[in-house]
Amino acid sequence: MRAGRFLLWNSASRLDDTSAPRSSARSPSRSQSISPHWLFLSILLVSYSYWRGLHILFPVISAASWIFPSWSSLELHLVHATLLSMSTYMLLSLNFILHPHHRSWF
Repeated sequence: MRAGRFLLWNSASRLDDTSAPRSSARSPSRSQSISPHWLFLSILLVSYSYWRGLHILFPVISAASWIFPSWSSLELHLVHATLLSMSTYMLLSLNFILHPHHRSWF
C-alpha cells in the first residue's frame, strides 16, 4: 500500500516538474533507506531465527542502539542481520553435528 502511494506521488511530482531541471544529487533520507529486497531477506531471516529458538538474542541485539547511539539505522540493521545469520549458521551446524540424520534438510 505504501509503495503504491509512493509511486502515485512520484508520478504526480514528475508531471508537475516537467519544466524543472533534474537534480543529480540524491536526497539524504533516500540514501539511508533499505531496499525492499534486503528488507524481505531480513524479515525471512528474523522469522526463521525466531522459529529456530533464537529469540533470546533480540534483547541483546536491540541493546546495540543504546551502546552505539551514533550509528545510523542502516548500520544497526546490518548488525542485526549479521548477528542473526551467524547465530542461525551456528545453530544449524550444531544441529547437524548432534543430529546427523537431519542432513537431508538441505
